[in-house]
Amino acid sequence: MRDPASRFYQQVEVLRARVRTLAGTSTGHALDIGCKKGDVSSALAKTMRCVTALDPYPHPDWQVLQETHSNLNFVQGDGQNLPFSDASFERVVACECLMYMDPDRTLKECHRVLKPDGLLVVTFPEAGPITQAIDPYNLERLFINVILPGRVSHRQKAHHLKSSTLLDAASDNGWQLEHMERRGSILFIYLAWWIDRLQIRHLPEDSPLRHLAAQVTLPVLKLLFFAMRMDCTLRFGPLSYNTIIVLKKSNT
Repeated sequence: MRDPASRFYQQVEVLRARVRTLAGTSTGHALDIGCKKGDVSSALAKTMRCVTALDPYPHPDWQVLQETHSNLNFVQGDGQNLPFSDASFERVVACECLMYMDPDRTLKECHRVLKPDGLLVVTFPEAGPITQAIDPYNLERLFINVILPGRVSHRQKAHHLKSSTLLDAASDNGWQLEHMERRGSILFIYLAWWIDRLQIRHLPEDSPLRHLAAQVTLPVLKLLFFAMRMDCTLRFGPLSYNTIIVLKKSNT
């Protein structure tokens, strides 16, 4: 059974809903890079003919989602070196993952596997000195490194990306900017952090203790879900936390 957070992120969370809307409905093939558990991938499978989801770290939920969605396939791989032929997809989605990769290499690979006029939809937390300093994930990693030096990997240390960095890389790799918007505040990532911490995934699914803990935390999670939805509907211009960019593969 999917946990409440997964159902929320699949069905109603505003940022991922915008990704689905901007990706549109297609009779073609979509690729979800950095799919993690597969929440965005399974949502895309409802509007796309076929979805391939890729991540370097396999997740136990992949098998369940593949059984639920016959048009969804998970692949272990690197977004900077995609294991697909040229011009294989009509859409590529990269949700909250490019800040862990080399944007230039990843955009080149996305451009290669997209068909002409194909779209790439990207979301990421906007980098800035204040947001990076007070980001709860970065504060948590700093604390862990103080207590247990060396426990935080290179992948974990980065959590933000500058839109100017991505757009510069896009202009150098044959992309046209189709759409760009910014949403929500720094509160968004604090809500996401608390949602992550309130999940009871370390206990067996059939454990009575897990069931009891889920009943206790569910009202709090629902409140956090509501606050996240409200926050992401707001736009604060340059002060917004989340950036969404749509790039179109240029034919030139």
